[in-house]
Amino acid sequence: MGADTLGMTARLLGAMANAGARRYGGERVSELAHALQCADLARGGGAIVNSASTLAFVALEGRSIYSASKAGVVGMSRAAAVEYAARNVRVNVICPGTTETALFAGLLKEYADQPEKIEAIRSQQPINRWAQPSELAEAALFLFSEGASYVIGAALIVDGGYTLR
Repeated sequence: MGADTLGMTARLLGAMANAGARRYGGERVSELAHALQCADLARGGGAIVNSASTLAFVALEGRSIYSASKAGVVGMSRAAAVEYAARNVRVNVICPGTTETALFAGLLKEYADQPEKIEAIRSQQPINRWAQPSELAEAALFLFSEGASYVIGAALIVDGGYTLR
């Protein structure tokens, strides 16, 4: 996705925050609160799209802290949606599934000698592939757009059907 596409969202106040896979403390929560304050200050309202994860809705062994942090982002986003709706600020959250990022590439590298493990991860995706970052960006752009003007407090799951299983 090019800079022009992102620039199209400039007329909407958009603040995208990510709770982060490696940080669970108050610093990230402060960033989310700051995003809410920025949107609140905008004249004419705006849109905030936070980023959580499908792990806010499903459990994976060894990922309890990560899952709890992502569930917290979903809950905070829904509460903020109610609080800010009267100010014409829409708050939503996207919940991506497995996405081909640098972080995920590291995981694949870790399992390079275990192709069956990689295939097991891939086979959990009904569409048999992982998301591209641009696909998540498109979902976020929709939530920033006027096409989503009646969408508040939504947790948009973008996971290729992973949570359907």
